[in-house]
Amino acid sequence: MLRFLHLADVHLDTQFLGRSDELRQLLRDSQMKAFKKAIDLALEENIHAVLIAGDLFDNERLSFATERFLLEQIGRLNEANIPSVYVTGNHDPGAGNCRAQSINWPPNFHLLASPDPEEVMIKDSSNHNVGRVLGAGHDNPTEGRNLVPRFPPAGQSGIPSVGLLHTFVTTAKSAEQHDRYAPCSSLDLESRNYSYWALGHVHEYQKVTGEVDAWYPGILQGRHPGETGPKGGLIVTIPDQGAPTVEFHTLSSAVWETVVLDQLAEVGNLSDLRALASRAFEKKMESNPGARNWMLRFELEGPCPLAKLLKDRSEIEVLQDDLRTALEASFVEIRSRRLTPICDVSHFRDEVHVLSEILSLIEEAKKDGELLEQLSPEVLAGPVDEFSDSEAYLRELMAGLDYEAVYRLVENADAY
Repeated sequence: MLRFLHLADVHLDTQFLGRSDELRQLLRDSQMKAFKKAIDLALEENIHAVLIAGDLFDNERLSFATERFLLEQIGRLNEANIPSVYVTGNHDPGAGNCRAQSINWPPNFHLLASPDPEEVMIKDSSNHNVGRVLGAGHDNPTEGRNLVPRFPPAGQSGIPSVGLLHTFVTTAKSAEQHDRYAPCSSLDLESRNYSYWALGHVHEYQKVTGEVDAWYPGILQGRHPGETGPKGGLIVTIPDQGAPTVEFHTLSSAVWETVVLDQLAEVGNLSDLRALASRAFEKKMESNPGARNWMLRFELEGPCPLAKLLKDRSEIEVLQDDLRTALEASFVEIRSRRLTPICDVSHFRDEVHVLSEILSLIEEAKKDGELLEQLSPEVLAGPVDEFSDSEAYLRELMAGLDYEAVYRLVENADAY
């Protein structure tokens, strides 16, 4: 039997651009806490090895403090005689100024930085071979080759063969949010006949579709509101006979969640907003009872009598501070792009005046993809989010634009 911990995409020393100093520090600390918790788990679970499938850190920004932290944590594994096998990814490639190559790792740490697979034998406490890991790393930050054909077939070794690779599997869920580095298909992976593929790069926890046992553990700690829910690693047990058993373990110390508030027509004051947000947040907590350090984004949508007030940046900041205190959250962000004033848009659609023409143009832009592509996000409302594409961002901006047009152009509020 072979038993190991599968981690990927730790991303230590991420920049967290656009965030406050306080939030950047909180997120960096959360990443380190999650990795330390992973090592704690490895020591508790009587495993044979720890496998890290790339993007352990951001190469150009690796600090001395983080280097020292990594050596301390890997050193704990070394003292327990637990080997760790780490392949490089696109954020920590093996060629050029590869910081991983220059670190004096403990003896039980195996760095695989070449696109040509290398083999590491895994032994039990009696020094018997219980498995072999075959891993290949990225040697540059934009690896475009399919590396899977370079891996040797499993053969008849009598022990499990495990592939370790940072790769874009074309059929993976949310793969479109990631660059196509070292792309491959599930059929490519299946062709090697390995007992398990330990993958990295795609940040969503999942088993790859197909007949192959290939898994992404997902990112170790969510870095922004697009990476919601608990994050962690996988304890994998491969028996002498039969399929692997895969157990997800939550390791993240901070949890991002997006909460949609779209029943705002009767909201008239701060207390109403707080009560509505609290009820919605309680439902999120029910699905994540053990979560701590909540990082919350509230999306305000639909008609609301406070729409104009909630477009004011200073008012949003007051609300964010109020909810952060009331919900005991580590971070709260309010987004009100899809909030609209209360008005009857249909009353103005079919009349013969400039407003009906504007409403017609808005409807046309929503349906016409080519017209939408001509509109730049920078012209409309600033940069695209780090986890959104341009078209999705544009469609989000278009939502509620008809309400906004009526609100701005009709001077007599009684006409609504």
